[in-house]
Amino acid sequence: MNAMRIYTANGTSPNTVLSNHLNTFVNLAPGTYTLTVQAWDNCGHVYKSQYTQSGGGGTGGCLYAVNNGQGKVVQFDIANGVLTNQNGSGNPPSYAAGSGANEIAVDPGSWFAYVTTSNGIVGYQIDQSNGALMPMPGTPFALNGTQPNDISIDPNGNFLFVPYYSSNTVSVYRIDRSSGALTNTATVTGANGMSAASADFTGQYLYAINYYIHSTEIWGYRIDEDNGTLTAVPGSPYTPANASLGSALTSTSIVGQPYL
Repeated sequence: MNAMRIYTANGTSPNTVLSNHLNTFVNLAPGTYTLTVQAWDNCGHVYKSQYTQSGGGGTGGCLYAVNNGQGKVVQFDIANGVLTNQNGSGNPPSYAAGSGANEIAVDPGSWFAYVTTSNGIVGYQIDQSNGALMPMPGTPFALNGTQPNDISIDPNGNFLFVPYYSSNTVSVYRIDRSSGALTNTATVTGANGMSAASADFTGQYLYAINYYIHSTEIWGYRIDEDNGTLTAVPGSPYTPANASLGSALTSTSIVGQPYL
């Protein structure tokens, strides 16, 4: 097999990989879907498997806040938008992260959480019964640059991205979907203080921005969905007119806009 694709409706495909395996998250509105998984081999043969899947909207979960001063992550429960403390009037549950704990990201399946610190990327497995954070095997994972400034995960839950401000780099880490462990698979170089990175809504592209006072630039990359390597897209880097001190970016899908 050299490619696989998921269809959530006739002509609607939120995920395609050029690979012989497919392991991904697909975000859907509540409802019942007839899903089709389709694969192509190197001889042009096509194989299909169809099944029905129901999806419901959740009303509860957990919120995790990084306490930089104490080097900890604090947990609150969410129920219909209201935050509550599992410990009542006592201190809420907290988990050690380490010196310089700064940014946090949770994978789209809510199985893993990651925090950037001065000494590494701390990974936790999330207890599905109560939201507690448990250090995963191998944590903390080594930094691959200097001064991590952001952390994000692609919508398919396969890769984690960290821009490094002082080394002007952006690193890609593959997420082991069984344990959550990280493996660095790619690093690219930007310029003038890389400050944030975010995958697009399809998980096929990564964009990164810098914090340069004179002229902000945005780098765009195609993500190899099999091994996580990055390839610059045409025209990258892009320069917004009269922009400086770029600090964040995100993307969305617009109805009527085609994409591949």
